[in-house]
Amino acid sequence: MKILLGGGYEPKGTFPYYEKAFLKWGKVTYCGLPYKMERSGYECDFDLSEAVSNKIWDIFFYIEEWQQGFPVGIEKLPFPTVAYFPDAGFDIKKHLSMASFFDYVFLAQHWLLQKFQQVNKNTFYLPFACDPDRVKEISVERKIYDVAFAGALYNDRKKILSELAKHFKINDYTVNSGQLSLEDLTRLHLSSKIVFNKLPLGYQDYNLRVFDALSCGSLLLTDTPQKHRAPLFKDGEHLVSYRPKDNIIDIIKYYLSNDRKRKEISERGRKYVLKDHTYEHRVQTVFETIKANNFRTEAPMRKESEGRIFLSYEKVFGKKLMLNSMATMFSKANVPLLYKLRSLMYVLDSVLKRLRQMGWRNLFKKREKTE
Repeated sequence: MKILLGGGYEPKGTFPYYEKAFLKWGKVTYCGLPYKMERSGYECDFDLSEAVSNKIWDIFFYIEEWQQGFPVGIEKLPFPTVAYFPDAGFDIKKHLSMASFFDYVFLAQHWLLQKFQQVNKNTFYLPFACDPDRVKEISVERKIYDVAFAGALYNDRKKILSELAKHFKINDYTVNSGQLSLEDLTRLHLSSKIVFNKLPLGYQDYNLRVFDALSCGSLLLTDTPQKHRAPLFKDGEHLVSYRPKDNIIDIIKYYLSNDRKRKEISERGRKYVLKDHTYEHRVQTVFETIKANNFRTEAPMRKESEGRIFLSYEKVFGKKLMLNSMATMFSKANVPLLYKLRSLMYVLDSVLKRLRQMGWRNLFKKREKTE
């Protein structure tokens, strides 16, 4: 099995886990900019159709994780192309603009399936997963916290955690998970009797923290996705769920005083995710899905005209702020002038977005003060 793996390498993202899983299936070639690591392969915006003549892969698997990078020529590849969008819910429009380029699209948000299937009928659910090796490599002598939490402090999270800190021994939850190494995050979960989880604002599916915590064998206390139509876990069997009106403090007190029940649930949850929800399971699901569809290559973009393909790439590059890639494609594309003129709106939108990120309003305010 020869896999072409695309996307930016970020050590705390899902890319390294899928890389590890794919390496067990065969040889991996890379397309994207690695993060502080050397990989053999191609640049993030390389024209893949140029490489097909001297090397054929069995599958192209692209992971979108907020990195700049989107190769050209995806629609010309003579083998199945797959995209995985773990964070599609945070920028639906951007991910929709990419979906039509691939033969198969996988989402970690079940509630978005119908919307994406309107753009690409071959869209499937692929939830987050856990890496068993992370837990095997770390050991702790005892559980030193009643409750542990690591994540961004949205207003509702901060309010709940500050109240929990008054009643239980809790870690320093003001330290964002982004500041912790994967080893420290795993050690934190292993060192706690209960791992508290509050889904991100607007999130309607299980987040990555659910799978991480369950694999550590600590009791997971989490809210439940309201629109999740295919529950992965059973309340009271694999984890403990709470609802908006529940008294979280009373729930925690109950399970802290009932060691046997807490340990039984946490152990069932641990065994369950290790049995059915690792990254190797996810890769197997991808291959089984492609096989069930007879390896068909039906990406909507494969049927589009050169002009429409050009505009679609420019739109994606614009949303990913790949200004250099936009300029290169604009100069090289052999399409009617009308299409190039239409692409300028994506260029303008991208430039304005980049200026907003740079805080151009603040720059003007500072200039007014000095004047």
